[in-house]
Amino acid sequence: MVENICALPFSPGEIAYVRELTETFHQLYHVHYPEVKLKPKGHYTLHYGTVIERFGPMIFLWTLRFEGKHNYFKELVHRTKNKMNLCHTLVQRHQYLQSLMYAKPMLLDYGMAVPTNGKTVHLYLPPEHVQNLLKPCLRTGQTTLFFAEKIEVDGLKYNKGCALLIGYENDQYQFVRFEEAFMFPREMLVAKI
Repeated sequence: MVENICALPFSPGEIAYVRELTETFHQLYHVHYPEVKLKPKGHYTLHYGTVIERFGPMIFLWTLRFEGKHNYFKELVHRTKNKMNLCHTLVQRHQYLQSLMYAKPMLLDYGMAVPTNGKTVHLYLPPEHVQNLLKPCLRTGQTTLFFAEKIEVDGLKYNKGCALLIGYENDQYQFVRFEEAFMFPREMLVAKI
C-alpha cells in the first residue's frame, strides 16, 4: 500500500486503485481486529485518494523536514535550560545559526571587498600585536600597506566596532570585533581585538 501511495506520477486509474486499496485495508483490519478501534491516523488513509487528486503525490506532503527543524528547537530548549522568555531565546539562537550559515562563506572574501575611508600607512604605525599578525603576510621589502576603517563585502558594510560571527564550537557562537582592515595585493587581513 505504501508503494502505491508514494508513487510518482498518478493517473486517474491509479488513484481509483489507491481508493480501493485503502477501503480493502479498512475492511480487513475490522475483520482481523474487531475489538481494536482504528486510530484517527488510520482513518485518514481513506482520504488518500482525494488528497492525491487535489495536491499530487503524497511524497510531496511529507513533514520530515519540519520534524527535523522542530527537533533543532527542542534540542536548543534542552541545552540552554532557559525557560524565561523562551521564544526570544529560540529566535535569537536561530538567527545566529542562520547568520553563520549564510554569511560565513562570503565574509571578508578579498575578491568582493571594497575598502572605504582608507589610507596608505607605514608598516610600523599599527600597534605591535597587529604588526605580529601582519608579518607572515608581508613581502620582502614591503614598507606600506592600505589601512581601511570601513569595508564593504558583497553589499554588507563593516565599520569599526561591529561584530562578526565566525564560528560555532562547543554549543557556543564565536564572534570577533572588526577593528581595522589591512589590504594587501592578494589578500586582506582583519585585525581583531
